[in-house]
Amino acid sequence: MAKIVKDILGPADMLPPTPETSGTLPPPEKLKRKVLLKGKMVSAKGEPEEPEDDSEEEEEEENPKDKKKGKETKEKKKPTGTAKELSDVIHLKSTHFKGFEESKSSSKHWHISSFSEAKVDKLLKKNPQDFIDYNVRQLSRIYPKGLRVDSSNYDPSPSWNCGAQVVALNYQTGADPMWINDGKFMDNGGCGYLLKPKFLREDKITYNPEGKLTVQKTLHLNIISAFQLPKMEGKEKTEKGEVVDPYVKIAVYGVSADRKSHKTKVVKNNGFNPVWNADFKLPLHQPELAILLLTVSDSDMVSSDDFLAQYAINITDLREGYRHVPLKDRKGKTYEKASLLIHCRWQ
Repeated sequence: MAKIVKDILGPADMLPPTPETSGTLPPPEKLKRKVLLKGKMVSAKGEPEEPEDDSEEEEEEENPKDKKKGKETKEKKKPTGTAKELSDVIHLKSTHFKGFEESKSSSKHWHISSFSEAKVDKLLKKNPQDFIDYNVRQLSRIYPKGLRVDSSNYDPSPSWNCGAQVVALNYQTGADPMWINDGKFMDNGGCGYLLKPKFLREDKITYNPEGKLTVQKTLHLNIISAFQLPKMEGKEKTEKGEVVDPYVKIAVYGVSADRKSHKTKVVKNNGFNPVWNADFKLPLHQPELAILLLTVSDSDMVSSDDFLAQYAINITDLREGYRHVPLKDRKGKTYEKASLLIHCRWQ
């Protein structure tokens, strides 16, 4: 693996110097168009420095049935050694998280720890300020818990609100978490990198995503109409027919004070040019972290409503005035003709 990495990435000058050889990582400006590798690093003696990186097994919940039977659900694994040749091309060292105080006193900025979504929930309830401070100094990786055997996802926004840099999702599942992830990272040319707000980069941070915040600005949003909405596919279409009764759900993801959702009225039997002309007032306490998700659904009196289309965008990327919103399918592919007409005004 080390040879392949060097052969493919080395000649193109895509691998920056490693912190083990240079003593530090270059600044972000020097890391543009470079590849950073995350993994275990070994000491000069060739032994792993850490017993085990936080991995998918770290924070798994116990099976209740096994607990009742008194069975142990976790087995201690012996640390696996990392080849020195591979360790020599690693830039981000995987380290086991042992507490905020220890990481503050002994960890380097190129050290990265992994946290399961369950661990993040506990940290946010207990000491969100410490987790934010940690993410000013170091990188963190958040991942879905292993019990999500259906490849469902957790809400990534609480981790973003605390400055976590790598928030991993199950990409094969099209739902709200993946849609807001796509919307968030459309910014900055869709390159996948966003500069965190200043209050998530400062050494002394007083911001608390769960605390009391003041309204900074208000978005007045008018959902006017839609054009050529997609029809349902497969079984749903066969059972109900081609005519849809559309409505739009407006959801804001962000800090606790900004999270809210609204719905327009239902327009009967019109997926070609439904008109809602619905006004919504969205007060925002932390607009830099807020994401707007618009979901178009088909109302169903008998069973659950059917998904038709969606679009997500950072609220700070919204321009004032009349706007056409391109609509996407469940997997994020843009429909050729379907769109919403909206009007935005900031106060």
